[in-house]
Amino acid sequence: MNRVRRLFFLSLFFVLMLPGAAYGEQVYRVQPGESLYLIAQDYGISLDEIIDMNSYLRNPDYLVVNQLLIVPDEKVQPEIYVEEAADSESQDAKEEGGEGINSKSQDAREERVEFTKGASTVEGTVNSSGTSGVADSVPKAGSDESTTKKEPLTLGELFREYRDTVFLQGSSKSNKIALTFDDGPSGVTCDQAMDLLQEYNIPATFFLVGEQVVNHPEVVARMVEEGHTIGSHSWSHKQMDKMSPERFEGEIIYTEEIINYITGKRAAMVRPPYGTINREGLEYLRQNGYSVVNWSVDSLDWKYPDDGDQVIINTLKDVRGGCIMLFHTLQGNEPSKIISQVLPEIIYTLQSQGYEFVTVDELLSIPPYKDEQPKNSSGSWTLTH
Repeated sequence: MNRVRRLFFLSLFFVLMLPGAAYGEQVYRVQPGESLYLIAQDYGISLDEIIDMNSYLRNPDYLVVNQLLIVPDEKVQPEIYVEEAADSESQDAKEEGGEGINSKSQDAREERVEFTKGASTVEGTVNSSGTSGVADSVPKAGSDESTTKKEPLTLGELFREYRDTVFLQGSSKSNKIALTFDDGPSGVTCDQAMDLLQEYNIPATFFLVGEQVVNHPEVVARMVEEGHTIGSHSWSHKQMDKMSPERFEGEIIYTEEIINYITGKRAAMVRPPYGTINREGLEYLRQNGYSVVNWSVDSLDWKYPDDGDQVIINTLKDVRGGCIMLFHTLQGNEPSKIISQVLPEIIYTLQSQGYEFVTVDELLSIPPYKDEQPKNSSGSWTLTH
């Protein structure tokens, strides 16, 4: 009878070892006197779990009032009574001279780990005889399968091949991060963004659409005057990996020329619309001295213009040292709620954790404009003679 009871509680123990139920996320604003540990307790999760949910934290022991945190969307109630029952049964078994549930569960756990390790090293499939199907999956010499054309590279694989040209983020060991805005210039939201940046005394990088530069030259001039960096976001904001080589080249050159006409600077950084580009486009940009700058944190602010908390979650969950954050200055006459209400909270939160906002070129140590070198260690600009 005791053996049956031990097996029953052992089964419950393994159920507890399975991953917990998934839960949604919401934004929490730190209140006076709170610590991360107390907030985690209040939501029924461990300190490690709340740190994992807020990987942007550089100093989890230091919180400020109104700092943003990501927490479960409802308070989790851990089912600790099962563990207590298991512990009680284990003690009974020990008193009766049995091995106890802890030693048995430890043996079972070790077996489970070893099985998992073994399974993770198996490649290919397992056939009906129970042997690995790796050999069957390798094309035989001279077969039609061995001469099949290779699949096209994914965008990630292509970016890795052009790692000297394509940049997604800086060093994760740094406390520096970059705030970037796409789709400008605009008559309302760009001024909104620059007013905010001026208030917090931080620079940003604006990737501009050429045909919009024509419509808002005064906004572009203000960007440069206030110390922000400008990059190219194509002329027409069309998907560049679908363009002919001639059209692609025109999109780059026309945008460079109009920016140069207004600012006297030739943008050396390009962000293709939607982040997509093909090999021919990358080769052209590499050979002509451009860098491609995409992003590592996507706020999806264009998708959630009225849901500030969702934009906060989208942003903070991916922030690390060296990250490049993507926001937008969209066209139109309506001010952006994200820029006016959400970005101040995000900037405040990240600055409270010791992050320093810099332009993309400084983060990556690449030239922002042609005929200019990257910023040196003192942070000043050095012109090429």
